Amino acid sequence: MIEPLPDSPSASEPSLNLPSRNLPFGLRDVLIILALVVVGFSVRWNATHGDLWLDEADYSFAAVRGFQANRWDRSEDPSQPDKMFRYRHYHPPLIAHVIGLAIHRDPEDRTIRLPSVLFGTLTVVLIYLNGIMLFRSRLLAALAAG
Repeated sequence: MIEPLPDSPSASEPSLNLPSRNLPFGLRDVLIILALVVVGFSVRWNATHGDLWLDEADYSFAAVRGFQANRWDRSEDPSQPDKMFRYRHYHPPLIAHVIGLAIHRDPEDRTIRLPSVLFGTLTVVLIYLNGIMLFRSRLLAALAAG
């Protein structure tokens, strides 16, 4: 028969005193996240000057062509099904659609780069939140995210 575990350790068992995994999320976290978002967005937005790089132009072209032109499972030529593996550059469908929405708003270079800037800024927030749980320290989490 299996006996239930006791609620508290007995005097003969050593206690581990591990910190709680449920850290309270408060105003200082909101302020740290806001500061990380402002700094992260401004750094990324300042890097959007100039002409498009080759991969940015390629993603923009894929966004203009649409979903059917960027299928991963079909060749453009049905008589040569292996051609898709040799000559095509694949684009993940979400980024092609998001860049397509940006192009419909405004076809300028900075607008085409805006989805990457927004997703990069969101990544900073996610790294901070994961760092809180991983390091159990807001300072280390902010340093990891920044």
